[in-house]
Amino acid sequence: MKNIQSVVKQIEEVRAKIEKDLKKKLSLRKLNSQQEEMIERLSQAITVSKELNTWESTAASCVKNFEEIASLSTMPQVLDISAEHQIEDDYSAA
Repeated sequence: MKNIQSVVKQIEEVRAKIEKDLKKKLSLRKLNSQQEEMIERLSQAITVSKELNTWESTAASCVKNFEEIASLSTMPQVLDISAEHQIEDDYSAA
């Protein structure tokens, strides 16, 4: 259970980093609902496409250069688990 809590905390931290970096890049104090949704989708895409130890650097890279988002694709092991449990892959950015 602690491992799951740790991963959830790291996902929340990545999302917060994306939000902070995006606000800084766009010189915004508050994000609109479309930007919030984009942050949510990006954080989800990162967590299923990259190893945990690269989440923050990937997030920073994607915010710095939005074209990087298109290179995200779900890791094969995530696809295997999804198929095993009949879960659709809704998080690939590509």
